[in-house]
Amino acid sequence: MPEEHTISCQPLETGTNIRLFLLKTRKFKTVTVRVFIKGSLADHVEEQAILPFIMKRGSTNYPSMASISQTLEFLFGARMALDNGKLGENQVFISGIDMVNDRFLPSRNGLIRNAAALFRDVLLDPLNEEGGFLPDLFSLEKKNLQKFIASRIDDKITYANLRLIREMFRGEPFGTYEWGEPEQVGRLDRVEAFDYYRCMFESRPVSVYIMGEIEPDEALDLFGFLFGGMKRTEIDDTAPTPAGQPGDGAVIEEEQHLEQSKLVMGFHVRNDCDDALYFALFLYNSILGGGSFSKLFKNVREKASLAYYVHSIYDKLKGFLRVGAGIHRDRFEQARSLVLEQMDSIAAGDISDDEISHARKALISGLTAVKDNPGQLVDYHHLAALAGRETDVDAVIERIGAVTRDQLVAVTELVSPGKTFFLKGIA
Repeated sequence: MPEEHTISCQPLETGTNIRLFLLKTRKFKTVTVRVFIKGSLADHVEEQAILPFIMKRGSTNYPSMASISQTLEFLFGARMALDNGKLGENQVFISGIDMVNDRFLPSRNGLIRNAAALFRDVLLDPLNEEGGFLPDLFSLEKKNLQKFIASRIDDKITYANLRLIREMFRGEPFGTYEWGEPEQVGRLDRVEAFDYYRCMFESRPVSVYIMGEIEPDEALDLFGFLFGGMKRTEIDDTAPTPAGQPGDGAVIEEEQHLEQSKLVMGFHVRNDCDDALYFALFLYNSILGGGSFSKLFKNVREKASLAYYVHSIYDKLKGFLRVGAGIHRDRFEQARSLVLEQMDSIAAGDISDDEISHARKALISGLTAVKDNPGQLVDYHHLAALAGRETDVDAVIERIGAVTRDQLVAVTELVSPGKTFFLKGIA
């Protein structure tokens, strides 16, 4: 393999309790920094969810969105992002900056250090006064977060997925929506939210990834510039992932005024298996509902004309498989039965060579595309590390290529019914 295409993930010792990983590669002309701070879905969900909204508005040295944007443009179009995510049982604060690598600029004018200064200021010194976020700004961003939550829930596919997850994982952190509840957002206090912000940086688990054509000593120097001197006492109080328990297959139905009804079926997946079956689960999901070649698409949508769309999605951290379909309100039983028939056919070994080949190619194509996107590549390594599995993309591609029909049949024993949510449209 050409040297510029190789990527090694190397942990570096920082002398702190912040984990630092260097993804050294000659593939990109940029340096990418990603910071993942692991919170819990069990508490403080709304306090963490509002942080990307607040922090992007400005910091002490860059007191407005305009000043941040102007600085990024001056830095050869560097890009910075703040986000909130859900990874297994964890709510994760995600931040990052992408910048041109100094070594590819004629003057090597300290661009990386200048971009890091902006990133550090936004992360560690957001606008605040009297022990809290700015009152007017905080009030505005509470409303913006409420609007954001409403816009997602107003999307009926998103709503149906959220309802299934809440019903299927009731009492578990995974059942919590990572952006919180609108009424709870309305109760947020600017001082309490700022206290949580400080607690998050001072005590929550932090992982930092630096990727680019950069040496370990340069990565350590950059890390020190960003986080050196930070006083931390790490407390990882996030909940462990409960083992998936077989569900009762219960159906929860809700009626709303909409033309296209939404069927969402959830399944528990035991993903504490050996590597061979673990990677076979990805191919299983691809064959089941990964694209136009899949059993669900060919048989539920095309042959039976029971669905406007149909697909399956596998969450490898939680061990959760979801089948989603848009159907006519009177086709629930037919569609649900036909979905289960497709799963039964895989369990019986009724899988054609073409189905395996197309599903394998789709997975490999997606993994290959990840290698061409710095942000996606860092996210991939972080997720793989959380799952405790192989992180090298080419090694995973090789494992996907080695999955056998017998292994595909074997993994069906790892999949068990959870619950079904049906959002039924009424006139």
